[in-house]
Amino acid sequence: MDINKLIEKRRKEIIEFTCDLIRKPTVNTPPTGNELPGQIFFGKCCRDTGLDTHTLYPNEVRGFETSGAYLKDRSFEGRYNVIGMWEGDGNGRSLLLSGHMDVAPEEPSPWTMCKPFEPAMHEGRLYGRGRADMKSGLAAAFMAVKILKESGWSPSGNVLIESVVDEEYAGANGTIASRMAGFNADFAINAEPTGLALYPACVGAAILKIMIKGIAGMPYTGKEIYNPAYGAAKILDILRNYEKHRNTYEPVHELWKSAPQKRSIIITKVKAGETKEHGQLGVPIDAWIEVIIQTFPGETEESSMSKFFDFFDNSIKDIPEFISNKPVVEKEYRYVEPAECNMDHKGIEVLKDSFEFAAGKEIEVSGAPFSCDLAAFRKYGNTPAVIFGPSGGNLHAPDEWVDIESIITAAKVYASMIMNWCG
Repeated sequence: MDINKLIEKRRKEIIEFTCDLIRKPTVNTPPTGNELPGQIFFGKCCRDTGLDTHTLYPNEVRGFETSGAYLKDRSFEGRYNVIGMWEGDGNGRSLLLSGHMDVAPEEPSPWTMCKPFEPAMHEGRLYGRGRADMKSGLAAAFMAVKILKESGWSPSGNVLIESVVDEEYAGANGTIASRMAGFNADFAINAEPTGLALYPACVGAAILKIMIKGIAGMPYTGKEIYNPAYGAAKILDILRNYEKHRNTYEPVHELWKSAPQKRSIIITKVKAGETKEHGQLGVPIDAWIEVIIQTFPGETEESSMSKFFDFFDNSIKDIPEFISNKPVVEKEYRYVEPAECNMDHKGIEVLKDSFEFAAGKEIEVSGAPFSCDLAAFRKYGNTPAVIFGPSGGNLHAPDEWVDIESIITAAKVYASMIMNWCG
C-alpha cells in the first residue's frame, strides 16, 4: 500500500477537516475555556471513524486534584478530553498522537487576512486562530488514522489519537489527566508546530510578574512623586542583559547548539497606569512586567530561579530608587517543566525513517524553542515523547497561519509512523 498516494488523494478532505476545526472558537480564558464545541465535533469524528472513543474530565480522574500536578485555579465544567483508540491485535507497539483543542484568545487585533474563526486560504497558507497552534497538527494526525483505517490496514499495536483541553496558559491539565487515567503508549508524538523538524526536547518556562510601586498623582505641589514607569524601563534593560549573559556565559544544551534560538527571555506584558485611552492623567500608582524565563532540560525551577535572582538582585542593588522601593517578583501560573526524550529511543529512529519516506529527505533535529506539555508524557504516563508537526507562524498573534503543504506532509509522516511502529 502506497500511503503517500492515499494521503494525496484525500488532500482536499484533510484541508476541509482542518478548516472545520478552526471554525470552532475553542478559546482558553482561564479559569474557564470553550473547548466544548471542538470536542463535540472531534468526538463525533472519532466515533464515525469507528474508533473506541472515550471522554475524560480532568477533575474526575482519581487522585488528580491531590497529586500536586493539578493547576488548582482552573474550572473544568464542560471541558473534557477526547481519546480515540484503534485497538491492535496485541502483538505490536502502541503509539499515541496528541494535540490540544484549546487556542489562545483572538486578540490582539487587527486581523487582516480573515476573522479569527473564519479560515481563509492565500498563497499556500491557511489563516485563522489556532491554525498553527495547534489544530493543523491535530487534524493531520487524525486524518492519518482515519485514512489508514478506511484503507483496510490493521495495526498490531494500539493507536491512540487524543484531543486534550487546557494546554494554554501553562495548563497541561488535560495532558496530565489523560496520562494519569492510563491512556498511554510505548511512544508518543505531540503534534505542535515544528516546521516539520523533529524536536526530541523542549525548553521549560518560568513565568514571572515583576511589580514596581509608585505614588499616584501629578507633581504640581512641589513634592517629588516617583514614577514607576522609569523603574520598569530599567528592569527591561536588566532582563535584556540577563538574556545576553546566559547565552554568553552559561552552557548550551547539545540539542540547541545549532538552533537559531537558545533559551529566551520573553517580555509578554508591560503596564503602567490606566490602560484606557482617556483614563486618568497622572503618574501611575504602579507598573508591572510579565516575563517568561526559558530553561533547558536538566534545569529545575529552583536552580533556574536561583540564577535569575542572583543576577537580578545584583543588578538592582546600586539603583537608588530600588534601594527603598525594591521590585516585587511573583510567580504566575505553574512552572512549565522542560523535557527530553533519549535520542537512542527506537521511536525516534522510526520517526526519522518515516519522515524520509514521506518527504524524500532527512529530517532536521533540534531542541524546541517553545515550552509545552511534553514533560507530562514521561512524568505522568511513563511514555517517551517527541514533538513533530506542520510549519506555521504568527502564533498567539493576528493572522496566525500554517503552510498547507506541510499539513499534507505531516499527515503522510504520521501515517507512515503508525504503519512502521504499530504494524
